[in-house]
Amino acid sequence: MAVRHGPRRRYILFRIDSQHPKQRGDLIGALNYVIRKREPDLLESARDRFHVILTHGSWGIVRCSETDRELTERLLSSVERAGRPLEDVKIETVMTSGTIKTLKKKASIPFKRKRRR
Repeated sequence: MAVRHGPRRRYILFRIDSQHPKQRGDLIGALNYVIRKREPDLLESARDRFHVILTHGSWGIVRCSETDRELTERLLSSVERAGRPLEDVKIETVMTSGTIKTLKKKASIPFKRKRRR
């Protein structure tokens, strides 16, 4: 097993409660809005601190460092509106894992990521 230096990554599975499925871009926009309103000092470093990996239907995965896990969960739960047009949403974190593979296996959700060409 390789030794990792620096902060470890954490993957957070979250569920999106809304009338229509949200796309990755919708969630990124909603998170940016929450950061600007509630944590403006994080705006410059937010891109490096967490990243929405993928969304599928009413589920999504976000990556962050282990030191930013609580902050990321707090920001996710702060999202109240998302999408185009804006509609009410509620995001709740379901579980956290050190790898995407384990997260998908434990959640039993068939995520499929489109490959970049």
